[in-house]
Amino acid sequence: MHDGPVTDFVVLDQPRVALRGPVARKLRPHQRDAVKFLYGCLSGRQPERREGAILGDEMGLGKTLTTLALLRTLVKAAGSCQNDDHGLQKIRKACVVCPASLVAQWPNEDAKFFGRVSSNVVWIPCLEKAGGSADGTVETAKAALERWRALDGRRSCAVLSISYEAFARHCESLIDADPQLDLLIMDEGHRLRGGAKAKTASLLRDCRASKRLLLTGTPAMNNLEEFHSLVDVCCPGALGDAASFRRDVMRPISAGALRGASSAQKKAKEEATQQLRSAVSAFYLRRAASDIARASLPPKTVHIVCCRMVDDQREAYEEACELRDGGALATIQKLRALATRGPARNPLHEPSSGKLRVAFALLQHLRETGSERVVIASGSTATLDVIQACCDARRWDWLRVDGTTPPAERPRLVERFKSRTSNAFVFLLSTRAGGCGLNLVGGSRLLLLDPDWNPAHDEQAMARVWRDGQARPVHVYRLLSAGADAA
Repeated sequence: MHDGPVTDFVVLDQPRVALRGPVARKLRPHQRDAVKFLYGCLSGRQPERREGAILGDEMGLGKTLTTLALLRTLVKAAGSCQNDDHGLQKIRKACVVCPASLVAQWPNEDAKFFGRVSSNVVWIPCLEKAGGSADGTVETAKAALERWRALDGRRSCAVLSISYEAFARHCESLIDADPQLDLLIMDEGHRLRGGAKAKTASLLRDCRASKRLLLTGTPAMNNLEEFHSLVDVCCPGALGDAASFRRDVMRPISAGALRGASSAQKKAKEEATQQLRSAVSAFYLRRAASDIARASLPPKTVHIVCCRMVDDQREAYEEACELRDGGALATIQKLRALATRGPARNPLHEPSSGKLRVAFALLQHLRETGSERVVIASGSTATLDVIQACCDARRWDWLRVDGTTPPAERPRLVERFKSRTSNAFVFLLSTRAGGCGLNLVGGSRLLLLDPDWNPAHDEQAMARVWRDGQARPVHVYRLLSAGADAA
């Protein structure tokens, strides 16, 4: 055994495999527990030897670091053990499929956390060329994929990081044709739930990968069918086909949850719930941030700030309510815009809504009294434009990530925001384009200007700031327009 502290030595599989030294010291207790669990899932010890797993921890608990430590452990363990007596094949080729904004972040995080320890892992990020499309040009993707395939993986594991869009475009011709894909990692896996991503999900499910790991902070936003679709990508067949899952699990649970459900329906609900929990316990791990954060994260305080609309803003809002031009959806969108940024006004740098006046009063106070940096999140780029103009008028340095920001540029902006030498005071964030995966612990104050229709997007935005690596107490301000239905 080892006489050092527990943080230097974590036994994963007695007596052969251990997580030691620099890797173990980087992990918090909940991350070490996750590495143990996932290692068991991916080392052929599940029922029916199914080698897939889902890490569904809530946002901000360090799933990326956990996965990097797991990758390193699998590579080392497989290289030092015989297949026959340990059940592990050598990890020569791995692929991380993720949103385009995170393609460069994975190798950057690996280098930051492990440095020279990463010598047994070679990263090949599939990045776009300058001026290329958001998810990479065809030429760049092909070059990266060909280089990845050319590495034999004998001395080190070759890891490709690629966007979901580029994977879908090149999977059949360049990845699926290579039988030597030992580990497939799907980051922000909730993107694969049906809709426009159905084709990508199908390609990933059919990809010949020996081991699979799916990462998501929101495994089910609307219903259990979404969860089934994620499980089917990561552990095909583990929950049966979709029709039987709806019949045997979803319908009993839904019927038993209704008001006025009979005793028999409630009993069927409990049985179906227990059946589902039992079925996923072998490959699914989820912990709540509120449970883990007490020991590992600084406190987070959420402030609900009701802002009185200014006179011309209220007049414009009431007029829009009466006119209802363009149908219900168009009216709601117009009301949301008026509630957040008010009527269009020149000059642009003068706040024309109660929300923006409160926001800039708070920013002015923070600017004058402390050294904290602020993240401002909105689902509207037009709102971000107004805030940007207001910051320019006050000569406040700002950084911005929205849908027009090239994926290769986003990690550099994040690093600038975290740097102590940077003058950036405000980080403007589009919740749709930058709400997943970005690490904005350089800021400790978050302003949510417009509540999203899907609360999970707001939770994602909060997790950009209140997450592993944050050193300051975090304050979140949810700004609402008093008296407005579309707050």
